[in-house]
Amino acid sequence: MRLLLTLSLLPLWVASGVAQTAVAAYGERVDLTADKLVRTDNVLRGQGRVRAKLGALTILADEGALRVDTGEFQLRGHVVVNLPAREDHSLFRCGDSSVVTDRAVIVHADELNLKSGLLHAAGNILIRIVDAEPREMSEIKGDEMSMSLKTADATVRGNVHTNEVQPIHPGMARSWVFPPEVILK
Repeated sequence: MRLLLTLSLLPLWVASGVAQTAVAAYGERVDLTADKLVRTDNVLRGQGRVRAKLGALTILADEGALRVDTGEFQLRGHVVVNLPAREDHSLFRCGDSSVVTDRAVIVHADELNLKSGLLHAAGNILIRIVDAEPREMSEIKGDEMSMSLKTADATVRGNVHTNEVQPIHPGMARSWVFPPEVILK
């Protein structure tokens, strides 16, 4: 009977270590889940399937750390950020061009840092606009991205590529093709 009681309480003990809610220094509530969560001083560290929910923002990663005193997030490994659709649009500056969208956006990166409303992603950035129309730019690739979450204004830097559709010749009316692929032999 005692073994049965101990085994029935085991899931409650294990589950208590995989999810935690914290209030960051700037007052934002943060829900953090992971396969393993450890808190030391003011740092909450998660390893394995880390999921952070910060308002309407959802972030997934392999590992991450939250400094509760400053509200700074540091995430690494297969980071995915779901940015919700905005009525006032999101702006992505890509060198000489810009992408403006009111749709939801998914950002993939190797690393991500989030502090005081500034999101900085680095390493193999892939930005996908959800439900983009066939003739719209729907994908941006780069090496790093910085974005103000308050204004949804982002700059993508380093080896930037887009799937921008362009006319075959500048003088031709609305004949659209994607840029040619480069094939190395």
